[in-house]
Amino acid sequence: MVVSLIRLSGLVAAPLIWAANTQLGQILPYSDCRTHVPLSAAVSILLTLVTVVAALSPLAERTPVASRTPLFVNRLSLLTGLAFSFAMLMQSAATLLIDTCQR
Repeated sequence: MVVSLIRLSGLVAAPLIWAANTQLGQILPYSDCRTHVPLSAAVSILLTLVTVVAALSPLAERTPVASRTPLFVNRLSLLTGLAFSFAMLMQSAATLLIDTCQR
C-alpha cells in the first residue's frame, strides 16, 4: 500500500511547522524588541495559515470508494493537523498579547 504525501501532511508537516514556530518564538522576540517590528507575530500567523493548509490537504485526497485504512489515515491526519493548528493559533494570539520587551 502506497500512502501519498498529501494524505500524511497533517501527521508530518503540521508538527514540524509547530516545532519550527516554537523555536522561532524563542529567538525572534529579541529582534522584535530591538527593532520594534512585530516579526514574531507575523511569522507565527503565517505559519499558522500554512499549518491549516497542511491540515486540510488530506481532504483533497478523498476518494468515494476508499478502503478503511486510507480513510482512517486521512481522518487521523486531518484531526492531528487541526489540533496542531489550534495550538499554533494560541501561540499566535500569545505573540499579539504579550509585550516582547518585558523580561
